[in-house]
Amino acid sequence: MRRIGTVHLNVKDLSKQLAFYQNVLGMQQLDEKDNTVTLGAPDLPLVTLHHTPDAQRVRGAGLYHFAVLLPSRADLGQFIQHIAEKKIPVQGASDHHVSEALYMADPEGNGIEIYRDRPEQDWGQNGQIEMTTARMDVEGVLRAAHSEPFTGLPAGTIMGHIHLHASNVPEAARFYLDSLKMEHIVDYPGAQFVSYDHYHHHVAVNSWAGQGVAAHPESLGLRSYGLFTDALPAGTTTDPSGIVLNIKPLSLN
Repeated sequence: MRRIGTVHLNVKDLSKQLAFYQNVLGMQQLDEKDNTVTLGAPDLPLVTLHHTPDAQRVRGAGLYHFAVLLPSRADLGQFIQHIAEKKIPVQGASDHHVSEALYMADPEGNGIEIYRDRPEQDWGQNGQIEMTTARMDVEGVLRAAHSEPFTGLPAGTIMGHIHLHASNVPEAARFYLDSLKMEHIVDYPGAQFVSYDHYHHHVAVNSWAGQGVAAHPESLGLRSYGLFTDALPAGTTTDPSGIVLNIKPLSLN
């Protein structure tokens, strides 16, 4: 399946970040070596933390948020109950018509979306995907929650999409459309959404960090991200903003 793979982050305080990703997000530690820890859902890596204690955060192209896709509305409700009990601050809760999404950040300011998709047949009409931003029916999501307590990300959780600050939105979108063979889905003020297989989006690029900003993969924040695709050979490439992509063959996790 063509999709987003592991998101790699440079972090300053590895212990604090590990505690957040395990205890708050409910990720399992899957691997550790050379000051690098990979976490994820059962048997599926989602995030790799690279300990870079001397790195600084630099404004530029890079991560707006990565988005963890839960299998169901009941799973999202269970997660919301969990963070409410832990009194974890959130940045927003939105209904995007195609999905319901909760927004938050890790202790070093990396944006995170936790969401569930509505059934694909409800995304729009006549093949046109409709995306909006409205208030999430949090009460309804909580009513749908599993009755048992949250103990970690459920099986079937994947990295659903990634949203990026870009140097130049039209140029970045052309790269994803022409070089990576994605399709254009929808425009949003200052942003474009693209995907494989008519998903509502695998990648979004925006201009909200400013025009002409460059990526700094050595700074705190996004180091690189994985993309499972047959559009390019396996290996490493960069988009027009300088964001590093790890191209993976479709047969691997």
